[in-house]
Amino acid sequence: MKVRATMEGLYPNSTPYGEDWLRRYPGDVFTLFPRTINVVEVRTQRVTGQRELTVDEQFSDTWMEPVDPMTPEILTSAPKALKRATEDIKISRRPS
Repeated sequence: MKVRATMEGLYPNSTPYGEDWLRRYPGDVFTLFPRTINVVEVRTQRVTGQRELTVDEQFSDTWMEPVDPMTPEILTSAPKALKRATEDIKISRRPS
C-alpha cells in the first residue's frame, strides 16, 4: 500500500542490515510493506516469538493517507526539512 504522510511520523526502512527508522515528513510518499516483528513478554522483556505485521495493521489514519499505487515515492531529507521549516519561520515573522 502506498501512502502520503500528512504530518511527521516514523516508519522503518528495510536495509540488508535490518531496519532503520526514518522520519517521514508531510508530503512524503512511501510504501508500507509487511514486516516480521518480535513478540516481547512485558514483564521479563524477553522475546517469546515472532509474528507478521500486515500492511493494514501498520496504516495509521492519524498521519497517513492512501494514494494511488502509481504515485512516485518522495522522501524528504533532514536538511531539506530543516530548510523548509526555517523558511516557514522567516515567512511568519515578516512584518505585514
